[in-house]
Amino acid sequence: MGEIIKNTGSELKERWMMKMPRFFRMIAVVTVNILAIVTTVNFGVPALGGQLYDWWGDVYTHILTGGLCILATCKVTVAGGYKHIDPDKLMRGNVILDRDVDDNPDGYSPQE
Repeated sequence: MGEIIKNTGSELKERWMMKMPRFFRMIAVVTVNILAIVTTVNFGVPALGGQLYDWWGDVYTHILTGGLCILATCKVTVAGGYKHIDPDKLMRGNVILDRDVDDNPDGYSPQE
């Protein structure tokens, strides 16, 4: 189980370091700008003596969470596709787990 998590973590780390496609970079820039405006409103208005509406707390958390999810998705999307995947493992369906069929102790093979 620990090996599966380690492989998935190393794959995410590898994807995080790769270059984003241009379209996703534009989405990320727009998202960062929107989050900057929303955060400025959330902290700036009370700092200047103003009062936020009651519903703003719910809206702020939803915008912040959605924006961060969009940014994470843009960041792990790899430009030109993810070329590190072995085609044999892709056919077996063990891409994320990154295990070989020979490593199965009970002899189960997804090809059967």
